[in-house]
Amino acid sequence: MYKYIFSFIVYLVLVISYLLSQYNSKLLIQEQNLGNSAIRSFDAVHNSFELLNDSYHNQNESKMAYIIKDVSEASLITRDKIRYKLREEFTAFCNDRKLANLKTFHIFDKNGASILRFHKLEKYDDSLLSIRESLMKMSNSLKFQEGFEVGKYTTTYRFQYPLFYDGEFVGSYEFGIEFDAIDKEMQKIFGIKNVLFIQEENIRNIYDKKILKDLYRKIEINHKTFYMLKTKMNSEISNRFKELINVKKTVKTSNDKTTFTRFSYAKKDYIAIATPITDINGKYLGFILTGVEDTMLEVILRTFIEELIFSLLFGLLFIYLVYKELEYRKYIRNIIDTQHDILIVTNDKKIIDANQAFLDFFGFKNIKSFLKNGNECICNYFLKEDGYIQKNMNGLNWIEHVNTHLEELNVAILKDINQENRYLKIEIEPFEKSDNFVILFKDVTDELQKQQELENKAYYDKLTNIYSRERFDYFLDKKLNQKREFSLIMFDIDHFKLVNDKYGHDAGDSVLKELTKLVSEHIREDDVFARWGGEEFMVIVNTDISKAEKFANKLRAVIDNYKFKYVEDVTCSFGVVGYKSFDKLDTIVKRADNMLYTAKNSGRNCVVVLN
Repeated sequence: MYKYIFSFIVYLVLVISYLLSQYNSKLLIQEQNLGNSAIRSFDAVHNSFELLNDSYHNQNESKMAYIIKDVSEASLITRDKIRYKLREEFTAFCNDRKLANLKTFHIFDKNGASILRFHKLEKYDDSLLSIRESLMKMSNSLKFQEGFEVGKYTTTYRFQYPLFYDGEFVGSYEFGIEFDAIDKEMQKIFGIKNVLFIQEENIRNIYDKKILKDLYRKIEINHKTFYMLKTKMNSEISNRFKELINVKKTVKTSNDKTTFTRFSYAKKDYIAIATPITDINGKYLGFILTGVEDTMLEVILRTFIEELIFSLLFGLLFIYLVYKELEYRKYIRNIIDTQHDILIVTNDKKIIDANQAFLDFFGFKNIKSFLKNGNECICNYFLKEDGYIQKNMNGLNWIEHVNTHLEELNVAILKDINQENRYLKIEIEPFEKSDNFVILFKDVTDELQKQQELENKAYYDKLTNIYSRERFDYFLDKKLNQKREFSLIMFDIDHFKLVNDKYGHDAGDSVLKELTKLVSEHIREDDVFARWGGEEFMVIVNTDISKAEKFANKLRAVIDNYKFKYVEDVTCSFGVVGYKSFDKLDTIVKRADNMLYTAKNSGRNCVVVLN
């Protein structure tokens, strides 16, 4: 029981770990989607401003370049005239652009000196090249550029355009958009509120402490000093992010990626998205903090709890079913292991499972140790002996052979742990919809031994221990059915009755034993030698009649020259019959008997042949 409790605990730990990873993954995906939405919202606003500015630039670039083409080398009086001309040409446009959230409209000569600030008309002719990195970059690249830049009085997003007359750089101008305008447009698109944070080192251009205090609020975040840009939405944002600012150490900032912070305020969940921003030169400037109400957190949390409860119930049910299944298998295993017969499951190449009787038979502790032994198939243990199942038989493996010879007694010989030969009857049952087989090996050693003893009594003559007349009839009938040429030799002992009368029946029995032993030593292995009755004997030889005649004469001579124990002079008469036609058993035997009769009447110790 403890292992099931432990398994459930392990399952529970894995499930909780997985669900937590899924929970965090969903939060991460949600954060990424919100972050991408914030970025897309900013990009949409930025693109709308850029399209307006590009449109104006395409319409007025040549006019503005023409007006300022000589301003860099002009006298102060001439510069004033050019400035007046610019005001006259572009004031109406500037007023229209203010309605479209334009904060600054600033024109520079090619040396980076201010020609005209439409947002601050009283200030001009000051050189900004040394304090404005964007102007320095413009003078070097002479290309359009854009980005956030911290100015002396505010932080704006600037679009800077170079001006050329007859292919010569004559100056530049820029449009500045307040962050408050960007925030307002982002709210229209996405319904979110934003705060701009500038890292302390990027505020160095603002020398006036009063201006700095009016424009920014100083905040420490993760041991770094940032300045929050004040906007018209400051009061609402400050209230909404009050708790966030109080626990500002939880706000994560990064120079290269968007980060997220979750917090609660007024019983609502929020996500603060910190999106890093760079200036025109690509340098890290700070980040835009976007606040979004987190409506999905409760859904994700509820889903997590529901999945956890479902997983716990499923786990309990699964463990219970596994417990019942294993207990049932254990019960079945106990039943199988109580079987005295060997039972295996195999795919005819490798044993998959086996019962205890199998392990006890071979002396293995478990099936793994058997497989490690190198002989994965039980057929590798079959002993080679004619008439018994081998690994391969007539082109079939042993399982195929047994399945195609179900009517036969399929027995294999195997050595047990004591190295004794055991005769095992094979019974096979296939699995449905599987290549596996259940194979039962029943030990029939004792039965076969008893059967062998009975067969010996029926098949062998008790006195001489050669085949009996009944067994001889079996072999002779089998030869006839094969319809192949063979010969039959029938012989008996001449005047055997006189031997019994003169020397006694014991001496006669001794002569019969000695004679059968002598003949057995001289016949071939495939010949069949049997006692036909009394002193009469039969031999089936697989030769034609001429060779059989020679063989009969050989046997006759061997018997003539042999010295028997009780009777010195023993001779035999032989009759030989050749088989070429489809004779019946009684016909050929009758012929042989006639030949023997003829031989005996023809004289002692002779061979008579009938083709």
